[in-house]
Amino acid sequence: MKTRMLFLFLVTLSFHSQAQQTVSGFLNLDETTGPITEVSLFEVSAPSHMVADSGHFIANAPINEKGFFAFDKNLFDSTHRIYKIQVNGIANSFKNICDPKPFILSDKDSLSFKKGNCFLGQYSNTNTFDKRWLRLRHMEEQYMMYPNQTNQNCYRNYTRDSLEILLVKLISIKELNNKDLLETDIKANQEYYLSLLNDFKSSDLDPIEYAYLESKCALVAKDFIHQKYKISMALNGLAFLLIAVLTFFLFKFRNNASLTPVPKLSKQENTIKHLILEGKTNKEIASELFVSISTVKTHITNIYSKLGVLNRKELIASQ
Repeated sequence: MKTRMLFLFLVTLSFHSQAQQTVSGFLNLDETTGPITEVSLFEVSAPSHMVADSGHFIANAPINEKGFFAFDKNLFDSTHRIYKIQVNGIANSFKNICDPKPFILSDKDSLSFKKGNCFLGQYSNTNTFDKRWLRLRHMEEQYMMYPNQTNQNCYRNYTRDSLEILLVKLISIKELNNKDLLETDIKANQEYYLSLLNDFKSSDLDPIEYAYLESKCALVAKDFIHQKYKISMALNGLAFLLIAVLTFFLFKFRNNASLTPVPKLSKQENTIKHLILEGKTNKEIASELFVSISTVKTHITNIYSKLGVLNRKELIASQ
């Protein structure tokens, strides 16, 4: 009876312990890896381009002699977030071998790494969003390896039309929004987000799910238009100022020209000018004024110069 009770207690304790461990698994350790004592858990933000960053450190987990490690449930959030496991203490020559990719998880899920050929082998995850994301990453890898094959159009149609992929992208965008990075990313990639927003609208997703994204896009677009309006107003102001300056100098030039004093004719020059206007010849003018013809010609030259004319015709026309 006591043996049975002890067995039931150990089984219950085992189940309880596993229930508290959201992430657990084994490292494939051997003598070539060097001393490895712990692994680290990071939360990472997946930008709109599905590229994980270096991550925000959450906790370390010790590794026992069999390579087992575990992270408790209380380290995880109730919402779907993106995490990664990093193995510490690996020699430089092994750091890039089988580098684990990020995974999606919540505190309602469980993830377990299995032993394999890598330090961190394949894992099983109860999170449905992570399964969909794995499918997307697999298709992206296939597309990068064979971009010219006939499945290219299938890949594009899948990534454009699949509701599952849109849900995964929506999770990534929510991560950015939770970290107040979404608006900055929209400003840097406006075309991408507008296209993605159109994909959301054409899908069966509930508009409430992406309403915040639509609001952010509208806000960024409004700021962009406002910025363009401010630049346009500044350019218009500069143009108006330039026109005003040019107009000022033009009027000033004209006023200066109009204020330029006209050289005054002498009494004799005025007399000769009137005689010219009466149609008299140089000989007639000389005879009437009792001066020589050369004197008359000298006076006429001075008259033309002071009045800015070249000949009798222009003199008569200017009066």
